Amino acid sequence: MPRTYTHKKRGKTMNYDTKQLADALKAHQNGMSIREASKAYNIPKSTLADRASGRYEVNVTHGRPCAIPIEVEKKIVETVKVAAERGIGISRKQLLLRTNVLCQRIQVHTSYKNFHAGKNWWEGLKRRHGLYT
Repeated sequence: MPRTYTHKKRGKTMNYDTKQLADALKAHQNGMSIREASKAYNIPKSTLADRASGRYEVNVTHGRPCAIPIEVEKKIVETVKVAAERGIGISRKQLLLRTNVLCQRIQVHTSYKNFHAGKNWWEGLKRRHGLYT
């Protein structure tokens, strides 16, 4: 299971969805001030200003991006599924070793220093692709 942290998060969490943010940005583009749009849609003024100015993209989510590009992850999952259909079981250890070799071959550049696929990546992969058995 991925690590769980017991300390309390600092700061506010996102209490709105991307649709609300998009609606607020559209209202701002149609002439409403950023302050009025932030109050009307219950979005922090600084967040709305950052998105409106282009400083950040509209669809930014919490946390770091996935370590391995989603296209590569999808290919890995498809390969595992095809192997399972053919009756070839791949253990977690085998998959992690193969994924690490693949990352070195295609030279995946991540925001993580010295990334290698491990237990946390495996748990996240299962969660992202619905592989819980």
